[in-house]
Amino acid sequence: MKNDARYSNIFRGSNFMTPEFIGWGELNLNLFYEITSGRGLHNEVIYGLTIRDGNGNDVGKSGMYHSMRDVNDRIQQLRQEPETE
Repeated sequence: MKNDARYSNIFRGSNFMTPEFIGWGELNLNLFYEITSGRGLHNEVIYGLTIRDGNGNDVGKSGMYHSMRDVNDRIQQLRQEPETE
C-alpha cells in the first residue's frame, strides 16, 4: 500500500509530528488523504490527516486528531462535501 504510485506522487516525505505512515485513500475524484501517527508533546498518540488534491497541493483541510475514530469521522465528513475542481 505504501508504494502505490498514485499516492506516492501526491504525498512525499514524512510529517515531523506524525512520521509513522498508516494509510491513504481517495475522498472523491479530486481529493486524497494520508493518515499518519506519532507522539504529542505529552507523549500521547496523535494522528495526522493530510488532505491534498491530485497535484499534491494542500487544500486547507488537513488536521491533527487524538483518535482514529476522530480521523474516520472527519474522512466521512469530507466525503459528504461537494466535489470542487
